[in-house]
Amino acid sequence: VEVIARPWEAGDLGEAFVVGTATDDTEVNDAVAAEAARLGALVLRADRPGDGHLTLPAVAHRRAVRVGVDTGGESPAVAAVVRDEIDRFLDAEDDRWDALVRWAAEHRPVSIAEVGARLAELRRSP
Repeated sequence: VEVIARPWEAGDLGEAFVVGTATDDTEVNDAVAAEAARLGALVLRADRPGDGHLTLPAVAHRRAVRVGVDTGGESPAVAAVVRDEIDRFLDAEDDRWDALVRWAAEHRPVSIAEVGARLAELRRSP
């Protein structure tokens, strides 16, 4: 990744395969996205996530567990609020989630039912 501190110019994308545009200028974002489309590149737009090919999920993570929330670009604010709720939920049982991930890794392959049963066991233990 190379950072060049100047305004965007047509041709800057070169042979990019993935392009992210996150300026506060819709006209610039439109121009970048149009050039990316001409190149056949995947586009991530911060200003209008639903208009790109990619979105970035709001991610909650507690050590071994990561959960991504995405609204398909419809409302990044809603995704962030849901992420915060999940984050609080994960925080409440932080050590148990780590123990569950370690157990599942050691006992691969495991079914969803087995993971659920193990989580119930961990919740019953002090």
